Amino acid sequence: MAALTGCHIIVLEDHDEDGRRIAADAHRKLAAVSASIRVVPTEHLWKYLPAGARDIRIGDDVEDWLKLGGDPAKLPDICRGIRTEGAEPFFWHGEPDPRGRRKWRIRNLMPAIGAGLLAGQWGTGKTFMAIELATTTVEAGQFCGRQVVEPCGVLILATEGAFEIRDRIEAAVHEKCPGEKMPIVWRETCPTLLAPGAVTALSRKIEEASEECMARFDMPVGLVIIDILANAAGYAKAGDENDPAVCQKLMNVLHQTGEAAQVFVLALDHFGKTVESGTRGGSSKEGSADIVLACLGQRDVSGAIVDTRLALRKVRGGPSGQEFPFTLRTVSIPNPGEDSESSLTCVISWEAAAAPMVAKDPWEEGHKASTALAMKALRRALMKLLPVHGVQKKITPDSEPTLMVTEDLVRDEFVATTVADGNPKQKLDAKRMRFKRAVERAENQGLIGRADIEEVTYLWLTERSDV
Repeated sequence: MAALTGCHIIVLEDHDEDGRRIAADAHRKLAAVSASIRVVPTEHLWKYLPAGARDIRIGDDVEDWLKLGGDPAKLPDICRGIRTEGAEPFFWHGEPDPRGRRKWRIRNLMPAIGAGLLAGQWGTGKTFMAIELATTTVEAGQFCGRQVVEPCGVLILATEGAFEIRDRIEAAVHEKCPGEKMPIVWRETCPTLLAPGAVTALSRKIEEASEECMARFDMPVGLVIIDILANAAGYAKAGDENDPAVCQKLMNVLHQTGEAAQVFVLALDHFGKTVESGTRGGSSKEGSADIVLACLGQRDVSGAIVDTRLALRKVRGGPSGQEFPFTLRTVSIPNPGEDSESSLTCVISWEAAAAPMVAKDPWEEGHKASTALAMKALRRALMKLLPVHGVQKKITPDSEPTLMVTEDLVRDEFVATTVADGNPKQKLDAKRMRFKRAVERAENQGLIGRADIEEVTYLWLTERSDV
């Protein structure tokens, strides 16, 4: 190290847990002798790749960046975009901030990247609520009155009640979009979260699921649900579940995985002995979480849970403490099979008492069920295609550019993701007619804009479509 004394050092970090550990170790050893030191995450380099380059993957490093078109001549200047040790900048009000604002998966509720908890007592419907959240996220709907900003695939790691997860998902999907396939995937195991290398192991599972999801639905995994945290943690001894240091380490794994895989990780967890004590492990867990949702209820003398409701126990994007009543409604399992021991399961049914707090969805309001499904399919197609295939165009010569996408692309996506009866020609004709009617209704209601620009028909979402 003597040869590096007084040097200005740049450490290029590999995009995995080992890379971060090695870079941190190098930083620790070299900080004492260097004039300055920068640790450059691989994610920072990825911002300077040519348009169309693939997303970052676990294990990528500067060599992969160069192969994908990174400019080696610009590398020193790119690295200087990372602050040196001891040179943390000030940010002044009214001055431009080079950092982007936080992106939301569900506006003012769930960030696109991060970690949170869905907690509650036994029997209050945590898993059913998680599946309700998953299906809402996939279909770009509203959850507790908050709009899904961008739909994504969902990975569920079911370590508890895994044998029931298929029936519960199929019933929930059938309730929202009967006959459709949704980008929801699950496994019946989860990497041990407190084991060495947990972030890398979990991130790789997420990446595998995300690549398959892209191949099947052209949509990456953006939400990961772990059911349940106590089983996945791998506590070394009794009492660890209530040890603040262990709980903080566990939450760090969830956050680091979220950053590494660019997803939001939601872990289901139990409450302590009393509702008032909150999530088991207490403040160290909830304090680290971006959001804390809580399934609450009262157990009567027969053991039945009544007065069930979802509480927004902690929300960074708005007021905490709101409650949304719901019931667990018994429904038939779609196609249960002859060997199924039960033909029934439950789905979340929101109570009318929550209605005043929930904004009405203009895409569904006032429509019969089949029309509402077509309208929601149109919205999903637009929200999926705009971030990927959208282009900035001026509606009029004097207007500001608007993000829009060609009607042909939206029609193709609509046809590919909806179902109809009949032979192939009849199915295609029926889907195209539904698309045409959905576009007309959405345009008449002011939910979308539609215009011919340079002899191409474009569609875009209006401000009214985001409630």
